[in-house]
Amino acid sequence: RELALQIFEVLCAIGHKHDQISAGLVIGGGKSLKDEKERINQMNILVCTPGRLLQHMDQTEQFNCDNLKILVLDEADRILDMGFSREITAIVENLPKIRQTLLFSATQTTSVSTLARLSLKDPEYIAVHAQSLWSTPTKLNQSYVLCPLEEKLDMLWSFIRSHLRSKSLIFFSTIK
Repeated sequence: RELALQIFEVLCAIGHKHDQISAGLVIGGGKSLKDEKERINQMNILVCTPGRLLQHMDQTEQFNCDNLKILVLDEADRILDMGFSREITAIVENLPKIRQTLLFSATQTTSVSTLARLSLKDPEYIAVHAQSLWSTPTKLNQSYVLCPLEEKLDMLWSFIRSHLRSKSLIFFSTIK
């Protein structure tokens, strides 16, 4: 849900300059299914979570994907790791066969490869540093810390204070 929300926010930031774009965010836990049903067919771009999209495919009578041109699955590896394999397979099976499908993934896992084989025709694999001996720069130091949610801010503050003279990129699995 957090990724869908982030994508939708970026889409809104760049999409407001284009009159032809009507976008909708379709995620569970927010608006009621009934409210979404009334507007879902008016959107030409939907940012969805797999479960909510499949719910509309099953329960919204007027929901029609026949004109779908492009399916984009961002963070495909994470979607599959979170247990949405069946939902993704069901969604892909209910979409038009003639479409462009884009799978974005930070890692090329077996499940992503399987999904690509099942849902893509003549897939192109594009990777950063695919021909390099090493994909990570030699001076880059990568590390991770697992900590309880209530310790996250203290851990972050401690890390930043101890690396004041370093350049750092910090990623979190959730926005909590």
